[in-house]
Amino acid sequence: MIHHPTQSLFLGTYPMGASTLINIAVSLIYQDNHFGGKPFLYTMWALWWLDVALSVLCAFALVHIMWAPCVSRTFPISFTNGILINRKSRQEHALQRMTSLWLMPVVTLIVASSTGGVLAAALAAVNPSYCLLTLTVSACMVFIGLGLAFMILTMYLLRLILHGIPPSAGVLSVFIPLGPMGQGGFSILLLGQGFRTVLPLAYGNSPILRLANVGEIVDVIALCAALVLWSLATMWL
Repeated sequence: MIHHPTQSLFLGTYPMGASTLINIAVSLIYQDNHFGGKPFLYTMWALWWLDVALSVLCAFALVHIMWAPCVSRTFPISFTNGILINRKSRQEHALQRMTSLWLMPVVTLIVASSTGGVLAAALAAVNPSYCLLTLTVSACMVFIGLGLAFMILTMYLLRLILHGIPPSAGVLSVFIPLGPMGQGGFSILLLGQGFRTVLPLAYGNSPILRLANVGEIVDVIALCAALVLWSLATMWL
């Protein structure tokens, strides 16, 4: 199934589904109903780290499998150790058959980063250091996820221009580009609000992070970035 060109892409739904469950657990169960206290929050935080690991695995490993070549051993010839690298990859892909499902593995990073923003809002009142660590990791993930998503969307736009909208049931995949744009904007907005809460730092020697208004600056930049992403989502819609 991992080597299937379409079925393997849906492995990304596992960490994305887990992110949704963690969001509900933190926002509804912990913050709204005050259930579990710190142990429950730290448990959700630990599960988020597991979700981060799964998201990174989906984004990097699955994208690698999409293009990685097969290796076959042939009769001893002039090649080193008799190994010949075939031009054929493990999965069969063609631009004409491409759909926006290619986004599924990389969107996991964006979704997990938005969950980090939800967790950071709850951690801010309990442990600001954990909150800052969560925000920093989430920011790295959303930027990596958006970077990969933009690369794939560029190819997808070329596919639409050359070959039109995917036929039959594949036409529903045209809505998937709304995911990284909309969810990415939501994630960056949450991260901006989180950095506004924990910044400026009261420790360390950073001349930037100790500025009095650095939190407000980051929050405004995040708001502008979210507006750009939502505008792009409107274009795809």
